[in-house]
Amino acid sequence: MLVLDQGYKPVDRVASFVLARSEIKRQTTFYYLFGKLVAYMPHNRRSLYAWLMVLSYRPGQQLTATQYSPPHLRMVLLSKWELGLVLGHWGTGLKLGQPLLWLKRLQGESGA
Repeated sequence: MLVLDQGYKPVDRVASFVLARSEIKRQTTFYYLFGKLVAYMPHNRRSLYAWLMVLSYRPGQQLTATQYSPPHLRMVLLSKWELGLVLGHWGTGLKLGQPLLWLKRLQGESGA
């Protein structure tokens, strides 16, 4: 998509569809898949996308001397559903009663 200024001159070129993008934020790796352009901010040349699927992986982390967060994988579909899987320390999780696999509906704007 070509972005024009008020004089109808091209200012920027923005992809209206993105196949994949990856980034790392605070030790978590995110993979964004099948993005559709929903907004463009010309003052800072930033485009925002609605993603069909988001995968995230976080390695195990020692939080304190007595707390440990095991590695886990999350998948968000259509910004409505989250599927999660703990990838290690299943025995400890079962003993403590923690969920090892989950599916939940994410909170968001209602259609009504």
